[in-house]
Amino acid sequence: MKSAKFLLMALVAMAFVGCGSDDDNSASTPKLATPTPTVDQSTITATSATVTWSAVTNAASYEVQLNGATVQTVTSPSVSLTSLTAGTSYTVGVRAVPADTQSYSASDFGTCTFTTTGEGGEGGEGGNTHASLSGSNYYLISLDAATYETIKDKVVADFRPNDTDCFLYDWASNFSDGTSAGPNFYGVVDSWVNIQIGTATGWFGAGFFSTNLDNIKKLAQINADVNNYYLHMAWKGTNTGNYAVKLYDGVIDGCPVIVNVDGEYGFARDGEWHEIEVPLKYFYDKGLKYQESVLTSLAPDASGNVGLNIMAITQSDDGTMPQSLQIDAVFIYKK
Repeated sequence: MKSAKFLLMALVAMAFVGCGSDDDNSASTPKLATPTPTVDQSTITATSATVTWSAVTNAASYEVQLNGATVQTVTSPSVSLTSLTAGTSYTVGVRAVPADTQSYSASDFGTCTFTTTGEGGEGGEGGNTHASLSGSNYYLISLDAATYETIKDKVVADFRPNDTDCFLYDWASNFSDGTSAGPNFYGVVDSWVNIQIGTATGWFGAGFFSTNLDNIKKLAQINADVNNYYLHMAWKGTNTGNYAVKLYDGVIDGCPVIVNVDGEYGFARDGEWHEIEVPLKYFYDKGLKYQESVLTSLAPDASGNVGLNIMAITQSDDGTMPQSLQIDAVFIYKK
C-alpha cells in the first residue's frame, strides 16, 4: 500500500482591522511599494467578494493571502475570492512581487478586512457556530486543527492521518497530490483532503486505516445509541462521476453509501462545499455492527498490519471515474 501525502497548512490568525501594511526590514534591495487593497462592497455576497488595488510599478505579480495563508497569485491588480463562508470576517493581504529580483524585493503586505453577508451557511469562522459541531461523541476522520480545538473535549477517538498509527492509503497507487487553497468547509484557511485520481489503472480506492486498537474498540460505544449517530462529510468539486463511501467493522467487507450528483447522499459539482450527513442506521441496516469482541481481536491484514479501515472511498459500481476527490470535515458523531 502506498501512503498518500497531503499538505498540512497551519492557520495563521490575523487581527487586523481596516487596512494597513506589515513591517519587514530584512530586504537589502529596495522594496516595491505596498499595495493598498480595498473591497468592492457591491461584490460582497455570502460566498464571494472582489478585492482591488492600484498597480504597483515594477511589479510582475501579486501574492494574495486570506487570513494569513496564500490562496492565489495574480498578475492584474484585482482578485475574485470564492467559496467563502456566510457571515464570516476575512482579512486579505496583498503584496507586490517583482520580475527583477536583483533590483527589487517584494513589498510588504497591504491588508484589508471584510465580512460576507448572511448568518453563517455551511460553516462559521473557526468552525464554532456550525450545527455539526454542536453534537457529542466525535470520532474524527478528517478535520482541521483549528476546528478540532473547538470540539476537542467531545472527541472520543481521533483517526485523522498522522503517519504514526493513522494513515490515508492509496490502494490503487494512482493518486497524486492536489492543492487545497482557500477556506475549508468551516471557513478556516487550512488544508483538506484533495487528491487527483489517475485513470490509467481503471479504478481507485483510498482507505483511512488505523492501528490504534484502543481507539478502534471505542467504536463499539456507538451500538448503545446507533439511531442518533451520523457520518458527517463535506465534499466539493466540479468533476462528474460518483464515489462509494464505505465503513468497516472488522467483519463486513465495507458497507457503502453512494455519493453521487442527484441522489439522497450527493452533492452538486459546482466547486462549492456541500454537507452530507448519513445516519449510521443506514449502514447498520446493510450489516455494519461495531462489536467490541471483534474490534479487540482484529487479525492482521494482507500487509501484516493489525488495525481497521475506519472508512474508505472507492469507485462506485457504475464504473464512473471522477478526476479528483476533495473532502473535509469527516467524522462520526452523535446528534
